[in-house]
Amino acid sequence: MARDAKQISEFIVQWLGEQLGQQVGDSAEFTALGLDSLDAVRMTDALAAKLGVDELPVAVVLEHPSVSALATHLATLP
Repeated sequence: MARDAKQISEFIVQWLGEQLGQQVGDSAEFTALGLDSLDAVRMTDALAAKLGVDELPVAVVLEHPSVSALATHLATLP
């Protein structure tokens, strides 16, 4: 299934904005937003549900530490 990085980015931006109560840009870095480990778990769970995958490891957030980097990576998943 092909995924669109822009749509994934928009989902992440919206999700983070709602969770953190602040406006988030698509180039935002997670550490600069104050994202903690619990937020990262919740975000990966939300992304897994959105993308229709069983599970996403939380480490993906550490390996791709910005909205755009994570969205680009997730768009390449099978």
